[in-house]
Amino acid sequence: MLGRLRPVAGPTAFDRLVRDFIGNGANRVDRVARLAANNDAPDLRTLGQQAHDLISTAGNCGLRRLEEAARQLQSACDAGDAARARALGGLIGTLGPQSWRALGRHFLETAD
Repeated sequence: MLGRLRPVAGPTAFDRLVRDFIGNGANRVDRVARLAANNDAPDLRTLGQQAHDLISTAGNCGLRRLEEAARQLQSACDAGDAARARALGGLIGTLGPQSWRALGRHFLETAD
């Protein structure tokens, strides 16, 4: 989706849009990782909602591995599988920052 918006949005608006996606996506990844790492038991309902939102955000940015991990996390939350949700939240906590940095390198550094 983002690649198709570049010529339509113009350089300044596109740069701002990508930075917003990266900032919002990184915040969501942080929330997912924090919720999943809860020492008691992860709040599967809230974690599933965050995963649902991350599926959309990552998908819109073309981050397929992150999108799939979030999809699996949502499924684990829906199934009540706290152990799997915790593991997937940890994976997303690692994969997410890498994905958002790669997105920035691809769309922002090429524009400089």
